[in-house]
Amino acid sequence: MPQWAKTDNRCVKLAPVPCLGTPPFSLGRQAVWEKDCNGTLAGSKCFARCSGPYEGGGFSSTCSTNGTWLQPTPDHIDTGFDGCSAHTPTCGPPPDYEVPGAAWEDDCVDLASPLACNAPCVAPYTGEGYFAVCYGYWGELWGKGCTKP
Repeated sequence: MPQWAKTDNRCVKLAPVPCLGTPPFSLGRQAVWEKDCNGTLAGSKCFARCSGPYEGGGFSSTCSTNGTWLQPTPDHIDTGFDGCSAHTPTCGPPPDYEVPGAAWEDDCVDLASPLACNAPCVAPYTGEGYFAVCYGYWGELWGKGCTKP
């Protein structure tokens, strides 16, 4: 939106004042400003995209008419939800490793990272059994196994 000033009883359109650099707001580790927004004109936005384990629409800051950045607001571009939130990877059904003399526990479905799925020994087998850790995928099989008496 153009700004106007009155000079000698006439209205004069003022040149927009650009914002310099990227917005000076810290978004922690959730998001990083996409690029150097130096020279962004009033009314235009600078975007911060979610990073690391965070996902979502990110944030944007609008360049004000006086050349300062406004407080960032959450965006929902292409994601359907605002800002950034931590994504916790999960694993689907229990691992498909063979576990002789054992059976995977029922609560291993959709387990969140970094939790372990246990496969205790079933009668007549004895021992420590097995386990695998969910990292968003099933890690390798661990444990001392089961023995038949």
